[in-house]
Amino acid sequence: MKMTEQNKYRLLIGLIVLTILPLPFTSQISMQLFTSAPSLMLYASSVLGYLGIVLLLWMYVLGTKSVIGLYFRDMASVMKLHKWLGTYGVVFIFAHPIAAALAYGQNVILYTFVPNLSTSYEIYVTWGRFALYALLIVWLTSAIVRGAIVYRPWKYIHYVAYLALPFALIHIPTIGTAFGSEKGAKFYFFVATIVWVVFSLLRFRHLFMKGKLSYSIKSQQAATDEIMYLTLTPNQPERMSHFRGQFLYLQMNLLGEGHPFSILQQDQANGQLTVAYKKFGRFTKKLSRQPAGTTIFVDGPYGVFTEELVDYPATPVVYVAGGIGITPFVDHILTDTAEEQWLFYANRTNASGAFAGTLQAKLGDHFVPVLSNDASAQAEHGYMRAELFTKYLRDPHAYHYFLCGPAKMMEVTVLALLELNVPAEQIHTEEFTY
Repeated sequence: MKMTEQNKYRLLIGLIVLTILPLPFTSQISMQLFTSAPSLMLYASSVLGYLGIVLLLWMYVLGTKSVIGLYFRDMASVMKLHKWLGTYGVVFIFAHPIAAALAYGQNVILYTFVPNLSTSYEIYVTWGRFALYALLIVWLTSAIVRGAIVYRPWKYIHYVAYLALPFALIHIPTIGTAFGSEKGAKFYFFVATIVWVVFSLLRFRHLFMKGKLSYSIKSQQAATDEIMYLTLTPNQPERMSHFRGQFLYLQMNLLGEGHPFSILQQDQANGQLTVAYKKFGRFTKKLSRQPAGTTIFVDGPYGVFTEELVDYPATPVVYVAGGIGITPFVDHILTDTAEEQWLFYANRTNASGAFAGTLQAKLGDHFVPVLSNDASAQAEHGYMRAELFTKYLRDPHAYHYFLCGPAKMMEVTVLALLELNVPAEQIHTEEFTY
């Protein structure tokens, strides 16, 4: 029996819980544990340190897209867990030096943050401080002020987190109280070190395009002033196989960034891929200037968006797209034989809607354009709202809704559907992952 993505995710949560449950029993530092405050703090420091290491390691593992993607198609859920561990799991590491300072009767601020290289012992303690510095930088920029930092600078700052694990692991054997006396603590340390080395090698391998497929640009065509069609042809016999609604990452050069794009169509005969993208940021503007024959590296496919259409092919469907968010739906609309399907397609103007003519020809009256900046066109105007769905749909509760577009548009649409008492399990949204 094939395991669902939801069950895979539950299994992942179970594995994480299993790796941390034994931790309180791996360190029995003092027989006076509950009668001596310093012993209690030393015990807490040991357990918190190992707990933080394990959760940090899980965060590192889950962030290795090239490996996790071999098992999970729903990378959005995995990335959410990765971010959750980065936000809350590292708190245990922050608490570790505080408990140690209290155990040794040291000033908490000085012991936690001020480097000390006076002795060999203090040097190894300072390796742990370096790990703390790296985590603090990443935690502050990711959990506290992420909304104020644009993606590219944030991404480069985020790489600092890669220093935290090796620094933390280096300082354990020399100064770890539990490491010197407890077999369980040693076991955790050695397993964590091996896992870190293996996944670091896998990340390094993926960095140099191993595991990615090489394609060449066959053609680029302008669909609108802002939207381009990109056709890619494989450079090797191995070809990517995808489910409709999935996305992939495109990378233009070694050490370059991979950016996610929905797969528009795939020619099963020759393996050619078609991607539609909007010229918006630096990457897509550079991509639009690449001539035919340029090599592009493809990583994927990922995602489970619209997979419900496979499980429930007779279900009436409503697609809600904003701008380039139309791409996961095009192949479904043009090739599916669903009994009833609708498209509510939001754009600024009639001219800015890619595929609008083709999709309207297919759907007829079930194509509903929604325009925000073109009052003269024959269309609905404004934004997605509850009365828009009640105006066209015989019974809003009878449909499954698939939403893809700007985050704000999807948020407003979800609220409108919930206002109509559409069950939440009938509302599906696309989430790209970086």
